[in-house]
Amino acid sequence: MTRSVPFLSRAGFVTTGLLASVLAVVPPAIAAEPDRGPAPAPPRERVFSMWGAVAGAGASSASVMQSGLSSAGEAADFGAFLMAGVRLEFYPSVANPVSRHFGFAVDLEGFAGESDIETRPGLPAEEVALTGGILTPSFVARLQGRSWEAYAGVGATLLWVTRISNVSGFGSHTEDTDGETPLGLALFAGVRRIYPGKWFFMIEARHTTGKNDFSFDPPATGIELDWRMTGLAAGAGYKF
Repeated sequence: MTRSVPFLSRAGFVTTGLLASVLAVVPPAIAAEPDRGPAPAPPRERVFSMWGAVAGAGASSASVMQSGLSSAGEAADFGAFLMAGVRLEFYPSVANPVSRHFGFAVDLEGFAGESDIETRPGLPAEEVALTGGILTPSFVARLQGRSWEAYAGVGATLLWVTRISNVSGFGSHTEDTDGETPLGLALFAGVRRIYPGKWFFMIEARHTTGKNDFSFDPPATGIELDWRMTGLAAGAGYKF
């Protein structure tokens, strides 16, 4: 038994030394292991803008049919319309050099103006007031520079709500509101001048189409509006 003690002592000494060496090496190796958490999501970008515009509606038309009459009335003139709107654009991935140029947008715009319409066929046209709102989703493409950005979009007028008022000759029924989902055409194109802090100034050309149907009585009369509005807008916004 006395001869085995030195052997056990030497074995324990060697084992302890090996264990200490391993412990000295393992912590730095663990510390050097990279963090393998979830990969970060690709960068996205949103663009918010507010604008005002003057639009011409001269290409629009109105058709008026009255019960008991074979003749139809029409629009004699559409004046200039004032418009104001907001837009939110979303670009899902701006990390990729190709996908960064394409995104989606939603516009909400309001308008107000006047038109001369033969509200009663066979009688002189009268000036009526027209106000309304348009909701438009669209697809957007852009071309970016260091301090400017050109863009264009195409979409559909998903919702077109219009109120016609100051209509005479129908008793107490002098106004009517109509909401349609005409899926008309929406086109816009413009340029943004981008300043430090991601604020920008914009100039834009716009064109939208849509429809509305109004009804008055007595006598029973229907007014169908076929919208064609083209305008020039100016505004500002922010990219985030």
